[in-house]
Amino acid sequence: MLSIIPFSANNMQKNALYLTGGGGTTVINTTLWGVARHLLDNYPDNIGTLYAAVGGLRGAIHEDLTDVLAWAGTDRRKLSSLQWPASPVFGTSRYKPTDQDLRRLLQVCEAHNIGYVFFNGGNDTMEKAVLLSRFAKQSSCEIAIVGLPKTIDNDLLGTHRSPGYASYAKQQIISAASVFADVESFAPPPSATRKPIAEGGCGQIMIAMGRDCGWGAIPPAALRVCEDDMPNVVLTPEGGYNETKFLDRCQNLWDNYGYLALLQAKE
Repeated sequence: MLSIIPFSANNMQKNALYLTGGGGTTVINTTLWGVARHLLDNYPDNIGTLYAAVGGLRGAIHEDLTDVLAWAGTDRRKLSSLQWPASPVFGTSRYKPTDQDLRRLLQVCEAHNIGYVFFNGGNDTMEKAVLLSRFAKQSSCEIAIVGLPKTIDNDLLGTHRSPGYASYAKQQIISAASVFADVESFAPPPSATRKPIAEGGCGQIMIAMGRDCGWGAIPPAALRVCEDDMPNVVLTPEGGYNETKFLDRCQNLWDNYGYLALLQAKE
C-alpha cells in the first residue's frame, strides 16, 4: 500500500502524520516502524519528517505530536526499537471525531506542512480515515489519507492483507492447545479398562474474536487429524447453525469420548 503513495512536484517535502486507533498490539508498533523505515529508504527527498500523534486521534486534534525521525536521528537501531513493545509506543484512542474535530485536524496538518496521514487501526479507525478523506476533499485540501489495517481486522472491505493474521493464528493455536489439553486430561482415557468414576462435565467453550467472519476460529481447527482432536465442534457465522444437528453432534462426541471442546467465532 505504501509504494503507491503519489508524490508530485506540488507536494515535495511534505511531512507525514501517523495515528494509532483502537486496541494496541505489537503489530501496530511494527507497522509504525515499517512506515518510518519505508519513508526513509524510498522517499528521503520527498518526506520532510514523520510525526506520530501522542494519544492517537485525540492527540492529533490537540496538536500533541512527536517527530519520530528527529528522535531516531541516524541511528537505525533506535528506530528499530519501536517495533518491540507490546502496546502502542505513542498511545492510542477510540475518540469519535466531530466535523469540528476534523476541521481542527486539517488545521494541524496545515500548520505542520503535513501532506500524508496514516491511520493504523481496525474498523472504527478506517471509518475515521474515510471521514477525514471526505472532509478534506470537501474543503479542497490536498492531503493523502492511507489506511493501515491492524491485527485481526480482516473483514474490512477492500483490505488487501491483515498484517497481524499470522501472529493471531499462532496465538490461537497455542491457547486452544493449552486449554483443550487440560479438558482432555480430565476425561476418561481411551486406555481405561474399568468404568471410571464420573467427575462431572469435562467440556470447554472458547470464543475466538473474528468480527463478522469465522476465520479467527479456523487455525486451531486446521490442526485436527481425528474426530476426537480438539476443537471437535467449531461454529462460524459462515457455516450456518442448525440446533438439532448441533446438539446431536455434541451429544455423540460426549458419549464417544467423554469430553467436549467447542470453539466459536464471535460475530
